[in-house]
Amino acid sequence: MSETQLREMFSRHADTPEPPLPPRFVADTVDAGHRRVRQRRAARAATGGVAAVAALAVAATAVLGPGGSTPGRVPDAIEAPRATGSGSATDAPADAVALLGRIALASAQRRIDIRDDQFIYEKRQFATQVSVQVNPAGEVAGTSEAWTSVDGSKTGWHIMPDKRGQLYSGPHPGRPEWGLSNPSYKYLTSLTTDPDTLLAQIRASVDARPTKPDQRSDRDQEAFDVIGHVLNWSMLPPQLGAALYAAAAKIPGVTMIPLVTDLAGRPGIAVARTGPLDDSSTWIFDRNTYEFLGGNTRRGGKEPGGGSYAILTRAVVDDVQQRP
Repeated sequence: MSETQLREMFSRHADTPEPPLPPRFVADTVDAGHRRVRQRRAARAATGGVAAVAALAVAATAVLGPGGSTPGRVPDAIEAPRATGSGSATDAPADAVALLGRIALASAQRRIDIRDDQFIYEKRQFATQVSVQVNPAGEVAGTSEAWTSVDGSKTGWHIMPDKRGQLYSGPHPGRPEWGLSNPSYKYLTSLTTDPDTLLAQIRASVDARPTKPDQRSDRDQEAFDVIGHVLNWSMLPPQLGAALYAAAAKIPGVTMIPLVTDLAGRPGIAVARTGPLDDSSTWIFDRNTYEFLGGNTRRGGKEPGGGSYAILTRAVVDDVQQRP
């Protein structure tokens, strides 16, 4: 999808009110903010507020992750061009669709120098909710590093928070083929960059899931979550990134959160959506470059859970265990 087509697509967006997020969504944000300020440690992930309560969220120092950490370096190869303006409230996009339009255009303008024989290096910070039987604190948190083969043909490497390393390979018995749930960079380059066709393919993948009826969210939430999963786990080919964000803009119920902080303490702007089972996903972006910083998820239903993550570094390297 060309930059001109992106501009035309989002210029047709009507300035309609955004749907409000559930009161619990907002209450969790404020409560989490107070907890984090008191405890200054990783705690249960919360999911931000909505534009109408942004001032309240800020006053409560509501964050999506613990503050004070030094932001990770974003590799030059995937640095987005700086957006016009300072990222101030007066320059902020009107709503989620307008924000996703800016993010899509920034993605389309990126240039990535990458070869099939290389690896994608990633360093991330995470905090995941677990049962108290696993950890009395109710969560597992830390920093991990991973090297993933660009074309999926080579074995990668994953270093866990306890510094243990483990091999990370592609599809094999017991592991699915490369796909939306398990994307390699090479696989992502094979996808369509037409937003309508891409969204239809995502919805088809959602419909094909062998999920129990009582564990299903609504179709729109699951499509939003599929896109979020791809953002979370892979560097995006620039044109596909633009198409994914444009596709997300077509999903009803997506809301903008103008002021948030990611798990690493970096300020940002976010889009979010909450499903009927009180499940939600939030994607956080740099306010000026619209680079993807991370986000969080909350799983509702009979088995609640979720977590937060921050992408500290993503870069292309030549070998496993090589750092940029």
